[in-house]
Amino acid sequence: MKREESRKRWKCIFGSFDLGLAVAWSAVAALRGHFGLCSGDDQVAADMAPNQEVATVYAVESVAMDDSALKPAKRGGATLTQVGESGLIYLIGGANREGASFGDVHCFDFETRAWKFVIPSSGSLSPRSGHSAVAIGSKIYVFGGFDVAAGATFNDVNVFDTRTLSWYEGAVEGEEPRPRNAHAAIILPEDDDSRETRRMLVHGGSSLEVGASDELFLLHVPVHDVDTALRWEKLSPDGEVPEQRSEKNSAIQ
Repeated sequence: MKREESRKRWKCIFGSFDLGLAVAWSAVAALRGHFGLCSGDDQVAADMAPNQEVATVYAVESVAMDDSALKPAKRGGATLTQVGESGLIYLIGGANREGASFGDVHCFDFETRAWKFVIPSSGSLSPRSGHSAVAIGSKIYVFGGFDVAAGATFNDVNVFDTRTLSWYEGAVEGEEPRPRNAHAAIILPEDDDSRETRRMLVHGGSSLEVGASDELFLLHVPVHDVDTALRWEKLSPDGEVPEQRSEKNSAIQ
């Protein structure tokens, strides 16, 4: 595919490849009408070795990139999370094929097309991949994941404040989900802006101990009172329940 023909088609805008879309275990982000992917394990792309990992950004638009910034290491199972309308997208965690998991943070500026390695001012995230990450205001809420080297699956909620660049583990109440990775998580839209909480919906996932899950949970996140604990609620919906599954995505328009 020629680069000049790439508008409204997939285009590699970061890295050495100019390919159609062919990634799995990828992180996904949508920003101002554009759709992007970063990271993952390649499966079927032409001119690439089977199972070759990529650290690449794709977007449906022709853009120029600043390659002078520090690029994230190749990885799969990472997340990309847009924060507000700032044009900043945060890459968190992931793992490589050597079995090393990451707990690092990188910031991609969509306006300048540049990566920045983020050094937290306090706290840290234990290495993991297959977690979820959603943004509420200036904070990113990371749930679950799997540390390949340690063989550990998580059910903790860690919060990254993009204003202070600090990590902290959220205090939680209620019936907590079992440890899991490769689940789906989204923030539900709210009609009432005065609500004191926002709600994160979590579905499915898997762990080595119990396999795939069909469970559905809500995490109630206080918007204004940071001293109030997060609260888990297990849902028991009516109707036909989707089969147990993992390694999927979800989205709300």
